[in-house]
Amino acid sequence: MRNKSIEAKLCESFFAKNLTEAITKTEEIVAFGELRFDLSTLSIQDLKDIKSTSRQPLIFTCRKGKYSDNERINLYKTAINLSFKYIDLDINDDRAFIPILQESIANSSTQLIISFHNYKDCPSKKSLQEIINGASTFQADLTKIVCTASSEKELETLEIIQKENPNTICFSMGDLATKSRIRSLRNKGLFTYVSLNTDKSTAKGQLNSLDFQKAYTTYRGTESIKLAVIGNPIDHSKSPNIFQDLFNKENVIGRYDKIELDNIKEFEIIPDYYDGFSITAPFKQNIIPFLDDLSEAAKTINAVNAVYKKGGLWIGDNTDYLGIMTSVKQASRPLIEIKSCLIIGAGGAARAAIYAMNTLNISCTIINRTARKAEELAEEFGANSIKKTDVNLQNYQLIINTISQPFHFVDYLQLTKNHTVLDAIYHNSPFQEARENLSEFQLINGEIWLKEQAKASYLIFKNRFD
Repeated sequence: MRNKSIEAKLCESFFAKNLTEAITKTEEIVAFGELRFDLSTLSIQDLKDIKSTSRQPLIFTCRKGKYSDNERINLYKTAINLSFKYIDLDINDDRAFIPILQESIANSSTQLIISFHNYKDCPSKKSLQEIINGASTFQADLTKIVCTASSEKELETLEIIQKENPNTICFSMGDLATKSRIRSLRNKGLFTYVSLNTDKSTAKGQLNSLDFQKAYTTYRGTESIKLAVIGNPIDHSKSPNIFQDLFNKENVIGRYDKIELDNIKEFEIIPDYYDGFSITAPFKQNIIPFLDDLSEAAKTINAVNAVYKKGGLWIGDNTDYLGIMTSVKQASRPLIEIKSCLIIGAGGAARAAIYAMNTLNISCTIINRTARKAEELAEEFGANSIKKTDVNLQNYQLIINTISQPFHFVDYLQLTKNHTVLDAIYHNSPFQEARENLSEFQLINGEIWLKEQAKASYLIFKNRFD
């Protein structure tokens, strides 16, 4: 399980005893990493190989203690020349370095992090603001405040400082390390730090990436509603933006995560931490055994795209068909003119499309790569199926596409101004490209479907909690 809402915001800190180990660790980094050179036993010559073999951006950090000032200045200059993403300088220990390195930084792509550390306690808001003001005089690209908070009040101080100062990340070490890092990200922190390896943390209280993602997933803050979309892959999902817009319109403090599962069995560990879920490919059908009951629509469609809790039970519902119906009704072509629909594909989205067409009393025909699957689906829903060689688009006023390569089955050159196409593939829509190049048919973008089913799901999530 990976929480894709934050995975790209996790900087994995690491150190290494030799070049081979360092390169191996850079290969494990998911988004970007921090090389703690001061904790490593590496040479300055190793930096070139580490940087050149890393597929992800790196922060270079070398704290005071192990190396002389001249050695550390040379190390930082080398990191800048090699175009490390950031270098991290401590505002107290490295203050004298900053003017020495500023010209090199200005002539490179490397950005400057100026950090402040307090290993004993958390200074007052006034003191922290003075530190940030001091960092700004050095033209820091990012200011990092790391303290040892011991109370909720001190955590709130760090949050306020971060909110009031752009390009600042503030969090705690110690017992409140995880909680403060979570809240830093919730308050628009650019990123936070985790350890690359569980047994080799670079700071007190620091978790590794997967453990931090689990902690973030299970944490409940001030949200009145906490939701997530589940699928694989899930990076491209636009659902979080859609739901955030819905939250904003109703002044709701809500959270919507992107959770990527490798296997549907992983679903068992997360339900208690959320109020509801959107379900996308490939889990719309195989999530059903993990639920307590289904709505009538979900039973008939045999696919679920919304899961909510009611009476202590997890219920599966399907709003995909509602999204389809609303999208078609919003089209410029009057619904009364649509008598027949061709559905391309035979998966969960196609099942919802057939259910929607039956509800609207529009005749359905199904075409699919596996003809037998199309035949079985047609028989189940009282629809028709057709082979590729028999397709004539002039027999249909509406085409609903649910697969990524529909032109293996239909010839878009047959499309005219008399056709309406609803394309569920909103990411790199094949019909969008076809329309731009040639045809005059009406296209209903899949994003409209996506938004409409999301609105219907949101009403379920909002109205059916215990």
